[in-house]
Amino acid sequence: MVQETTLPDRFAAGLTSFVTFRLARVQNKLNAQASAMLSAHSDLSLTEWRMISLINASGETSAAELSRTAQMDKGQISRALKSLTAKGCVATRTSASDQRQSLLSLSPAGIAIHRRLVAIMRRRQERLTQAMSDTELETLYAVLEKLETAAMEPVV
Repeated sequence: MVQETTLPDRFAAGLTSFVTFRLARVQNKLNAQASAMLSAHSDLSLTEWRMISLINASGETSAAELSRTAQMDKGQISRALKSLTAKGCVATRTSASDQRQSLLSLSPAGIAIHRRLVAIMRRRQERLTQAMSDTELETLYAVLEKLETAAMEPVV
């Protein structure tokens, strides 16, 4: 007996040939996994964790620079930074060169939570990539770079 494919199944099967659909599906799964891990080990959201990681990497930065680096919505970043400041993880100071700009850095509490969580997130990274060879991982990064570049070009 031949099993019939429902319209939604046929539609989803066609969507899986789209790179953007596959990437979005993987991203959703990875975000859910990371959020669950962060929830189990902290009171940080995934966006807050990303902000802490980016601030840690830069030492001192601005919200505008975080937005450019992360390619995230400024409103989402602003909400995360407000929450991190309230939690005592991020310190702010006014820029000496531009009084309108706030400079962000990790507070001692932010540094401590970053140190604790980065070990957990590195183990996750190792688990995610353990089935890939170094060559496959290099290829993945090269392909992602090409996709990111292509995504910046206008489509006619």
